[in-house]
Amino acid sequence: MKNIGLQYLRAISCMGILVAHSFAYAEMNFEGMVVADMLDYFGRYGMLQYVAFFFMITGYFTARQIREGNCTVKEYYVKRLKSIYPTYWSIAAFCIFINLSFFHNFETTEEFLNHYFF
Repeated sequence: MKNIGLQYLRAISCMGILVAHSFAYAEMNFEGMVVADMLDYFGRYGMLQYVAFFFMITGYFTARQIREGNCTVKEYYVKRLKSIYPTYWSIAAFCIFINLSFFHNFETTEEFLNHYFF
């Protein structure tokens, strides 16, 4: 049985995390406005609450899935790794490519390796 209400709460908390990160790291200039105080508060303090709430709901769904016998703990983590790792490595490769293409001009392979790994 799916609990759609909790899925919606998890989606809302995920969006809250994205918005909080946007306000925390984007250099928005709202000087002298009441909105600036709200955005600053939301960016600093709201993010922590959304992260905790997101992990709480995700933990509930994980525990329920394992408890109902849909999968074992090992099967769950293997399934998660199979779904997360390809995306992780794709994004990492893309970021390294962008970084190398636009921000660094390495003369030798040794210079590249020293910059990224040592």
